[in-house]
Amino acid sequence: MGQWEQRTAGGARTAQERPGTGGFAIHVGRAAASAADSILALEPLWVIPVLLLVFFPNSLSWPAVALAALPWPLRLWRRGYLTTRTPFDASVLLLLGGIGMGLYASMDLRLSTEAIHGYVGAIILFYALSNNASSGYMRFYVWFGLFMATSAAVWAFSQSGGLPENKLSAYNEFIFRAAAALPKVGSYGLSLNATAGALMIGTTAAGGIALFARSGPLRYGAGLWGAALLIALLMTASRAAFVGTGAALLFLVIWWRRWLIPLVPVLVAVGVVTGPTAVLSLLGLSGMASPETFVGRTEAWQNTLTMLSDMPFTGVGLASFPLVYPLYSIPAGAAPVVSPHNIYLHVATDFGILGVLAALAAGIAALRLAVQVLRAPHLDLYYGLACGLVAGVVGFAVYGFFESAVGGGPKVAGTWHYWVSPIPSVLAGLLVATARRLWVLDQ
Repeated sequence: MGQWEQRTAGGARTAQERPGTGGFAIHVGRAAASAADSILALEPLWVIPVLLLVFFPNSLSWPAVALAALPWPLRLWRRGYLTTRTPFDASVLLLLGGIGMGLYASMDLRLSTEAIHGYVGAIILFYALSNNASSGYMRFYVWFGLFMATSAAVWAFSQSGGLPENKLSAYNEFIFRAAAALPKVGSYGLSLNATAGALMIGTTAAGGIALFARSGPLRYGAGLWGAALLIALLMTASRAAFVGTGAALLFLVIWWRRWLIPLVPVLVAVGVVTGPTAVLSLLGLSGMASPETFVGRTEAWQNTLTMLSDMPFTGVGLASFPLVYPLYSIPAGAAPVVSPHNIYLHVATDFGILGVLAALAAGIAALRLAVQVLRAPHLDLYYGLACGLVAGVVGFAVYGFFESAVGGGPKVAGTWHYWVSPIPSVLAGLLVATARRLWVLDQ
């Protein structure tokens, strides 16, 4: 009889009862299975803290990526699949192909390596969010996301020495004086433009909950938090975030009150006639409306298009934009430019044609998913969050025309470093998770 057979009628002992290695191996296997199930049940809580070591390049980034990816083989072992299917899978596959193409064309393998672990970490984060859509985790995502948006604002203000004149100086002088007393942490500082992107998403998510949630206290609480994030957003003086947030909030309000739709052409006409100066003057931001403020971006776009015309299929190489751009900048010797200030051009320079196809596939998937969640029952607990996330996608799409969510920088001790923004992953992952809670996607 084999040693793994159960007790026979004659009373032969099983491997669990015999002394030796058989019983010990079974106990170890059970313990390993229990640990694997626990890690899978706590996947977001496991992945999110570990990925904090990935999005800011350091010596622990690759070990952190390996730890963050641990749920994947565990899920294959325990459940028979690596991850659940999502509408963004095709975009992820194209992005992985674009990473390979960008690595092939790279001008600096060290920078490209930093970019790779950042993008792989972003993919892992997306699936960690989309794979876990339980009620408890959805509440965790909302409050943790709002907390992180607030923390990003505090961090950015504490690392910054202040803003130039005529940019909310009447509003932020006290804030920056208080923030200057906070200690500097490490050699990295979040740029105010990047922080404004996170605040934009937090503002729209809170706004969606405030307008559509069923619970009165929840609506009021989300509204107050959203207003606080909006004030912090104004203090960043990020024009790209202002435009993106305006588009997102306009979409949100119109979806809340459909009868306002005829007013949209009127608002557009007023904006065209008066221009941005009148609106910015009301906020004390008239200095931001001068034509000179847009010259740098338009030049960067023109030079980037010239770069892409020379390398249309491969792009300039993964994370190589700040190295190649000086060859195309006019005049020569201009101040270092770390990104084209346009996320769509940035994707093309990093990943070539495959990156463009990945962005197009992601846009189509987001549009289809947005239509599905907006058609869900309005009384559902998660409908407000879904509307806020869809508005966030709208805002991010507009924001991306004027600012790159991913880019090289900062320049530390004469060395370029590359960081990857988690905002697209968070938006896509939460949109998929919310769609599953609304039962417009398979669980």
